[in-house]
Amino acid sequence: MKSRMARVPHLTTAEFEILKVLWRLEQATVAEVRGEQTRRGSAPAYTTVMTLLGRLAAKGAVQVDRSKEPFVYRAAHRRESVIGSRVRTFLQDVFDGKADSLVLQLVEDEALSVEDLRAIERTISAAEASEASEPSDASEPSDHSDPIRIASEVTRGATHARARAAAQSRRASAPPPAPVAAPAGAARGRRGDGGKGR
Repeated sequence: MKSRMARVPHLTTAEFEILKVLWRLEQATVAEVRGEQTRRGSAPAYTTVMTLLGRLAAKGAVQVDRSKEPFVYRAAHRRESVIGSRVRTFLQDVFDGKADSLVLQLVEDEALSVEDLRAIERTISAAEASEASEPSDASEPSDHSDPIRIASEVTRGATHARARAAAQSRRASAPPPAPVAAPAGAARGRRGDGGKGR
């Protein structure tokens, strides 16, 4: 039987940025983490990075190899697990757990194009198919099925809403149809009828 996965701890924005560096590098010292952040436009102090790694270690979010000098740090959770947890927290805190409200916000802000949403939808469909083909283990909770379901609801709803909005916009901006001219013979006939009455 597989062991139950450790719960992803709450992370501050600064701690999450450190984890993203560790996912990219797989493992790193304090100096290597700081160097990677500096290359990407940030310039944290060495002591700041060391403090953040210490906090992450205390939370169980990173593993520390103290057999080496300097210490080497590695993320204790997969990227998908942490992002999934943050998505659920964001959805609950900002939108009270209502995915449709998030969809509406995405559509109104035009943050994603219809093409972007359809590409995401294809990726989600592939992930759903992959998960459906895997044998389930009731003793082990899935750490990514909920994010897949949420993302599926959000992107599919947003895709349809954006497509409808685009169609309505095209209809609203289309020029009015040109008036249909009467056949030349009909116009002459009307003029001829008027002449007979005089």
